[in-house]
Amino acid sequence: MSTKSFDKQLNEFSKLSDFEIITRLKHDDLLPFSELLSRYYPLIRNIEKRYYIAGMEWDDWVQESSCLLWKVVGKYDVDRNISFGAYFKQILINQRVDLLRESLAYKRQINRIAVSLDVNPEFFQDNLQDYGTVLPETKTLFNEAVQGYLTNQLSPLERDVLIRVLKHLTFAEIADDLQISFRKVRSAYERAHKKAKILARG
Repeated sequence: MSTKSFDKQLNEFSKLSDFEIITRLKHDDLLPFSELLSRYYPLIRNIEKRYYIAGMEWDDWVQESSCLLWKVVGKYDVDRNISFGAYFKQILINQRVDLLRESLAYKRQINRIAVSLDVNPEFFQDNLQDYGTVLPETKTLFNEAVQGYLTNQLSPLERDVLIRVLKHLTFAEIADDLQISFRKVRSAYERAHKKAKILARG
């Protein structure tokens, strides 16, 4: 297909109703999908601004919305007494709210890390080994937050120091174990603590 023919076809798609595009998509004609997506860009942008999620990039949200739009097209019943636009809007809002809740819950777990490092390192260690004080619905999320913090936020030295602190070693014992100065151990722990607080603030 030439560029001219392709552009002409895209122009024809713009004249189709949502119903007509959805019908074609359901019959494995995938080309009109970009037209349907472009029609709902304003809605996607509006919901992004309405339910702001710290750290989530616009491109990531567009990709999330595109995948959701494709799924909604597959599930949408053209005979139901609701417009596709209203149907997609409600599902998109629900998805954004779920992502927002996950983001806030993750932030709360990171904040627990920061607070427990500040007030009671033993509490942090206990939660890594025994989830008795963590609500069942937050166990996985808490573990992911901890693992993400240890893996992605800390330098190898900060991680080595923190893990040993959580095993109840003193700074002097850690310095001896890692063959570094007491001052380096303390500095590494303080950096890890600071990073947890910054991450908690988002």
